[in-house]
Amino acid sequence: MFLDGSRSHGGDDTTRDAIRTWALQKKLDVVIWTDLAADFEEKTRTRFTVDAACTYLQGLSVEGKAKAGEYILRAPDFIETPLRQRLQQEPWFQIPK
Repeated sequence: MFLDGSRSHGGDDTTRDAIRTWALQKKLDVVIWTDLAADFEEKTRTRFTVDAACTYLQGLSVEGKAKAGEYILRAPDFIETPLRQRLQQEPWFQIPK
């Protein structure tokens, strides 16, 4: 998404507006995000909640937990989600600071 409005793709208007507001506050000209569709409910047959996500992650193999941890670690520090905040409190899923 270019903040000048010349190019924008993905997400809905509400999401794009929230990202645009955030980018303007951070004085960014361009924002790139994955815009992946949520598939948690489809894969787990459970409505997504932070508790459900933690339960799912706890049930992963050691390799699966390592991949999930790597994915979370690669996100910039300023990406704060309720799930990431919760995981930082979980002794079984410590994220180095």
